[in-house]
Amino acid sequence: MKALRIAGLLFLASPLWCQPKAVEVFGQIGYGKAWDDDGSLGAGVVYGGTVTLPLSPRWAVDLDVQHNRTAYHASAGHTFGTRRTLVSPAILYRRGSDRVYWFAGGGFGGRIDHIYERWTGRPEFRVSGYRTAIPVRTGVVGGVTKHLLLRADLYFVVGHVAPDAGVKLGIGYRF
Repeated sequence: MKALRIAGLLFLASPLWCQPKAVEVFGQIGYGKAWDDDGSLGAGVVYGGTVTLPLSPRWAVDLDVQHNRTAYHASAGHTFGTRRTLVSPAILYRRGSDRVYWFAGGGFGGRIDHIYERWTGRPEFRVSGYRTAIPVRTGVVGGVTKHLLLRADLYFVVGHVAPDAGVKLGIGYRF
């Protein structure tokens, strides 16, 4: 009976031991929608990379860098667009095994915006700026092999009235 209790305890505690304890690096691409205080700035491709550093069996630091371009055609002859780069460290809570795990977390980051506006017959208007942002993300990481990983993210970046939002898929390597 004592052996059965020990086996049960080991089974229940195994997810703690199975969490990845190695650094993971990902390249990602996806689709996101950008927002500003005045409304939508359009949607476009998002690409970047992520490094995940484990702190403990359940917690990790995630450094994500992503870039996107959007264009919004407001009317005939009027185009508005952005190039947005986000650097967002986050604390992630992870749950699962070494093979597949779910994560969720957030943090504070910074965003560099380059915004342009074009009207037919007028000079182009450009403005650039830095803004703090609060990134929140969740997703799943699955191991194809011991070192090759696939990752799917759903993210939100709160920096305006409405948050930027998108999805990313990535391929990675566990050291």
